[in-house]
Amino acid sequence: MIDTNDRCILTVCLPDAADAADSADVPLWRAKSAREALSILRLAQIDLMFTALHLPDMSPWQLVRRLRASARSPRWALVASDLSPMQEIEARSLGAAAVLERMPEPQTLLAMLASARRDALVIASTTDALHAVRHRAPARAAVALATDQTF
Repeated sequence: MIDTNDRCILTVCLPDAADAADSADVPLWRAKSAREALSILRLAQIDLMFTALHLPDMSPWQLVRRLRASARSPRWALVASDLSPMQEIEARSLGAAAVLERMPEPQTLLAMLASARRDALVIASTTDALHAVRHRAPARAAVALATDQTF
């Protein structure tokens, strides 16, 4: 059962990812396909997703495009040792936070997770401020946007 309060990492078709996550003491969800990843993302708060280049049911580009169309779109990274320059360009154009040859070391993984959480907080505070503008609180929203604070 998925605990919807956990914020964690999701790996897609990366069987060796558990070592880095275990060493960093980070909650980890593993998906064996893109469809399974989409199901997990509907239920759990995922801060960072690592995906392989070769998925059994769709390309990583299709997966990321589906995520971007949904309300829950975590930061993501591509992990592939056989990446062409064009594939790296495609990954970066779709917003990859990183393109890696292998899963990062535990310290790097923790830094990436912290960065993803900070970005999520900034987005949430901006969204709260914009919501206030639409609902008759323009002065408070302007202060929130200017100071990057929620209210």
